[in-house]
Amino acid sequence: MNYNKNPFSEHYWALSDKVSAAESKENEIRRQVVWYDNFNVSDLFSEINAMSREIDQLKMEREKILVNLKDLNLSVKDLNQAVRLGWKPSYWFSSERSAKVRQLDDQRKSIDLLTRRRDDLQQRIQSETEQFTNQHVELDRYRAFDRLEAEATVKSLNSHLVQLQTELAQADVKKRRADDQLHEPLEALLEAQRQKSEIETEIARAATFDKRLNNAPNSFERKRVHDECNNHFGEGSPRKVIGAREKELEGVYRTIKKLEVRAQSIIDRLTRVIKLLVIDGNNLCYQQETFIGLSALRAVVQKISVDFPVIIVFDATIRHHLHMRDQEIAAQFGDVVQVHVVASKQSADETLLETASNPDAYIISNDRFTDFPDKSAVRERRIFRHEILNGRVFVHDLSLAEDWT
Repeated sequence: MNYNKNPFSEHYWALSDKVSAAESKENEIRRQVVWYDNFNVSDLFSEINAMSREIDQLKMEREKILVNLKDLNLSVKDLNQAVRLGWKPSYWFSSERSAKVRQLDDQRKSIDLLTRRRDDLQQRIQSETEQFTNQHVELDRYRAFDRLEAEATVKSLNSHLVQLQTELAQADVKKRRADDQLHEPLEALLEAQRQKSEIETEIARAATFDKRLNNAPNSFERKRVHDECNNHFGEGSPRKVIGAREKELEGVYRTIKKLEVRAQSIIDRLTRVIKLLVIDGNNLCYQQETFIGLSALRAVVQKISVDFPVIIVFDATIRHHLHMRDQEIAAQFGDVVQVHVVASKQSADETLLETASNPDAYIISNDRFTDFPDKSAVRERRIFRHEILNGRVFVHDLSLAEDWT
């Protein structure tokens, strides 16, 4: 078992993730509602129409440029033919050829300018078209958005979030309580495990010395091993070191076992499901043989009734000890618990045990109920002991320690 893990951590973090997810979803829908309320359909239509006209104009300009480029390319093709040197030397240096060369150069420059202009227009058309498409997507999104449904979803999420946050707060209390109670034994357990690892390492080192000693070819090498062992352990005999360390290891193993049992006991206590606590009322009115009244009992009830339903069962003798009637006794605890005083000349034990017959019901009493071994609460050991000492009352199974004086 992993004793280093708080038994409530997984549930706590799962709830925390659910809360974060619900908050994110709620915030996102609220942002969508704000976007919807601020959306100006009229302005968007104007932008779409203006952009459509702009794109059409750009395309028309591009088409004109493409036509001009086509004509220029055909002209350049003809001029390339015209400026060839040919077979007549007299034509090579003629004014006619020189004019055509200048014309060819001018048209090539025009083609270069128009090509750059065409590419620029193409880029603008692509950008404007993407923006035009995005505006239509926004318009479709607006038309598809159901504001009433969004408000209903936010309301539902908010209700769910309140429930999750309540569960998370409860889980946080349990997690923190477990962290507090498990901190010391787990710290001690980690320290004991560290000691165990160190001792096992030393035993292995001493065993290496012992092996070298057994394999040493002469007294000089054996003395050398003894010296090294003494320098490391303060003892020259590897076997003595091993024996001493093994005894230490046995003690550490016992400590680890006790700490594991302690940690498991705390985990079992913390994860125990309790749906009802039945208190042996008379039992908690005594400190050893001395009758102390209801003070200690009230301290216990005030603490545990916050987390559990509580029923107090009194023996009939309580009326005589307190000089109170049943209603007066019940009034001492307010409305937070049920109080029952059994009939005269009857024992409260059987009533206590029957009231706690449910598997999730537990009894607080120091009575061992030896006359009722058949009762489920006795068989299943669902009985919590208490102690009253130096003005404090303890119920260790409930991690309770309260002042009562």
